[in-house]
Amino acid sequence: MVISTYAIEDGASLSNDRLSDQEFYATLELLSVANTRLESLIREVGNNPSLALELLEQHKTISKKIEHYHIALAPHKMLPPELLSHIFVLCSDDLTATGLRLPLHHHKTKAPWSISYVCSRWRQIALANPHLWNTISVQYTLARDPIGIHNTVADILMLPRCGEHGVSLTFGGNVTPTIQLAAAQNDLISKYAHRIRHLKISSNTSSIAPYLKSSPLQFTLLNSLKIETHHLPYESNNTLADKPITLFEHAHSLRKLEVSALDRSYFVSPKQFLIPWSHLTDLALHDVLVSPKMTLSMLQECVALVNCTLTLDDPFSAFSANSADYSAYDIPIVLPNLHSLTLYIELWPLAAQIYNSILTPSLRILSLTPQSPQDMYRSEDPFRDALISLLRRSKCSLDQFMCRYRHIPNLHQLLDEMPCLRALELPFSTLRTSMLVAMCQDRLLPNLEFLECEIGSAQLFLDFLESRRPKSSYEAGKSSHYNVWGYDIPDQVFATQRITELWEQFSNPRRSAVLEFRTRGQTDIYWRYTIIGSHKL
Repeated sequence: MVISTYAIEDGASLSNDRLSDQEFYATLELLSVANTRLESLIREVGNNPSLALELLEQHKTISKKIEHYHIALAPHKMLPPELLSHIFVLCSDDLTATGLRLPLHHHKTKAPWSISYVCSRWRQIALANPHLWNTISVQYTLARDPIGIHNTVADILMLPRCGEHGVSLTFGGNVTPTIQLAAAQNDLISKYAHRIRHLKISSNTSSIAPYLKSSPLQFTLLNSLKIETHHLPYESNNTLADKPITLFEHAHSLRKLEVSALDRSYFVSPKQFLIPWSHLTDLALHDVLVSPKMTLSMLQECVALVNCTLTLDDPFSAFSANSADYSAYDIPIVLPNLHSLTLYIELWPLAAQIYNSILTPSLRILSLTPQSPQDMYRSEDPFRDALISLLRRSKCSLDQFMCRYRHIPNLHQLLDEMPCLRALELPFSTLRTSMLVAMCQDRLLPNLEFLECEIGSAQLFLDFLESRRPKSSYEAGKSSHYNVWGYDIPDQVFATQRITELWEQFSNPRRSAVLEFRTRGQTDIYWRYTIIGSHKL
């Protein structure tokens, strides 16, 4: 390979381009040769005074090359872009603009690739590319002096540097009393609220609540909002329950809302949270305690939802399954664009009420997860019947289904309603013999490509793999992922031979076909089979 010295001396030395491995080692060699030549020139100047001017000119030229080599090999070329802001803040010469009070030292004897020189080059790029400054994270802590908080955070923020580009801003920590948080945030972002596109606020509820209620800011370009709240031991749990929040009322570009109550605290009802609900495409409420009726009222307004995650839990009520509060809507809520639905369930009637009250014609991904490990073993027919009713009424074609419950009544009947399913995850459930027989005959899950579950019969699962041999080049190109296990095992030697034969049907595997045998107790034999790859014709 021919290495271009131009790319080194006039390319990488004048930009932040990273050298290839070959160019890097070639530059090291060129640097060694130049240093040797420079030392010889110094000796020649002393031995030939008459040629001093010519030799000094050569010395100048070679010194410039050495400087370029050092820049081309500078360590900053190996740094990830995320460190750019730290380098700039610590080494900027513009003390007035940055608000820094760091003494900057420059010395003539320092090598050209020293940190001060490197940061000077990074600074030029930072100023020429203001979008590099549009992601900012601020962690604040309790302080006695509100001015002290302001100064601490102000020194970190570099919002003026990002020009007119959109900003991603994160506030996190615990601050009290509330006036300190409100004063700091208002002062810091009041000039830039109209440019903030992504905002995350994480703090205790007593700090967040008054700020959300009283701040005059308007985030007109906000695209995503994430709020994490938790209670301090002495806080009330209804600090957000009285006054409407208008902070994001005019954020008509808001598409993603995520609210997490880290200790399952009561946060706010949708009716008090004034935002353009009809524009949301992504909604996630983690451990946010709202009533069943309020959940459905919120879904009724979110007509554009594409992805939705809900925690179905209402500890404030002791309703029975027959309570009026759990009754379905007379007129179903249509969510025409809903693609993915994830539910964390503690009270089964809540799940049944959701299913009976909505229509999801575009639903492709459904995930059901218990709130706690003990809920994993709960199962009720009304829940299954309501889910089957949802699939039938919506006429949707699920691609992925994940359920983390141990007992799913009449699982076979439920899977019959998912003929287009490609991925099935049942990490705590078992595919019984009847289901495996139906899968071998293509009467159940004919399009399955991803499977993770316990298997009732290893022999039938091997038969299933045999039955799924590709029938065309299109099918041969599909990737399959099977991770199954069980205790009912045929003869180990025979099973290993079958696995070897089946493995030869896969091309470009990303994981070896493995059949593990483990004895559990004196009689049970545990086995696990894992294979990822594409079928051959």
